[in-house]
Amino acid sequence: MARKKNALRQHFVADYDATKPDTKPLEDAYKKFGRYVTTIEDDGDIQSEDYSDYDGDGSVSTDVTGVTEKWNFSGYWDPEQEAQQLVKKKKRAKGDDRKVWHKIIETDETTIEGVGTLSEKIVVGSGEASDWEPFSCAITYDKTPEVTEPTP
Repeated sequence: MARKKNALRQHFVADYDATKPDTKPLEDAYKKFGRYVTTIEDDGDIQSEDYSDYDGDGSVSTDVTGVTEKWNFSGYWDPEQEAQQLVKKKKRAKGDDRKVWHKIIETDETTIEGVGTLSEKIVVGSGEASDWEPFSCAITYDKTPEVTEPTP
């Protein structure tokens, strides 16, 4: 099967302890984004600069100087979902209190894990009276996350 559904990619969050910034959480501390999270989008960015030098024919080359990995989550608020509850608790937080561990298990079983910041407005309920309460947030990795390839 060459193609796989996005729903097979799993996203988890765990609380971040600023007193132990490099200590990964235990597996059972991770909470999965699941029911009622309807869209998860890769909204990363590339920083680059163009240059040309005398090593070639004068054509402009591009040097990637930075990569920002950001994930946007949206759907409907579900108070029974522990991942959403963890995010909600950080709605009014600042600084290190807005950090979380973010783990992704891709469809090929590659694991991406690192500390990220809840970098956008956290929405837990808003809108028309007849609408379901929305949920949304964004997690931006603070640095390049660790990538672990699956074992064959």
